[in-house]
Amino acid sequence: MEASHYELKKMLYSKLMTKTFGFSLLAATLLLSVSSQAAEHAASCYSDLREQMFADDGVMDVRLVMGYLDAVGSERSDANQPNKASGRNEEIESYQSELIKEGFTLVSSKQIQNEMKVPDGQGFVYEKKDVRGRPIRISIVSATKADEKYNFFASKKAEAFFDSALREADAVIYSGHSRKGGGPDMRKPVTHKDAAGDLHVDYAHYQKTRPGLARIENNLAKTQDKPELVASLSCDSYNHFYDFLKKQLQCESQSTGLVLSTRVAYADETEAAALAIIRSLVSGKDMTAELGKTKACGAAGMFGDPTRIPFRFDIVKPATKSH
Repeated sequence: MEASHYELKKMLYSKLMTKTFGFSLLAATLLLSVSSQAAEHAASCYSDLREQMFADDGVMDVRLVMGYLDAVGSERSDANQPNKASGRNEEIESYQSELIKEGFTLVSSKQIQNEMKVPDGQGFVYEKKDVRGRPIRISIVSATKADEKYNFFASKKAEAFFDSALREADAVIYSGHSRKGGGPDMRKPVTHKDAAGDLHVDYAHYQKTRPGLARIENNLAKTQDKPELVASLSCDSYNHFYDFLKKQLQCESQSTGLVLSTRVAYADETEAAALAIIRSLVSGKDMTAELGKTKACGAAGMFGDPTRIPFRFDIVKPATKSH
């Protein structure tokens, strides 16, 4: 007996759905496989990057410079006064406390402090061994002193520390202002007066002269050994600095990691990000995952999703030779 028209339609629909489901399942399997392979490749690249940091002398040299701390938002009339400088001291103490929790110990050796270019009274060096017994040294220097009369000299010493980090360190971390594209800054902000006589940061000056980026370019030009990791934990640094840093750091011999911010970044977020970077370097765990564990500042709600972490990790691959 021939099948009815209804039964034929039902059979055709069943075959069609079976094929569609099979195709969807195949596509999902392929997509999962590609995603898994991409994740494995990224993990392998980061592992290689981390191993490069030990290659020269068996020590991972990580240097963190905290830029000049001026008024909150840098747009207030007191922006040229370090009225929050005492807060910078509290931030240094917070770093010390967190590093001790992570198992780091203070390095008292003057020889090592000198090797890391850490000026007296302005920073410290901590050390911890990784799972293979290799030392990881974290040097941290602040550009701000609680007493304003010492800040000019503090800024100069922090700049010297940053310069040496760019030429010598395996990982360089900057925490501070982006100056809307001017680059890392260890000095009091350049300001201008408005019609009412109030001071404001002169962003036009920074965007025109780009002093922080010039400093980076000049120092990287003096060395063949580029840092394996550079982090600018500052406002919107991805949009401001990614292309510049990629151009300056890319070479034929090694990959370089970049950690940059995709929006305004607050002080507690930059500290959390710096500690996440350090944890990843010590443990070898995925950098993106460690950054993802940091919590966004409550005020970040002004810029969209208050839970969105502003920092992203990218690996700049070696440049290919042109023929």
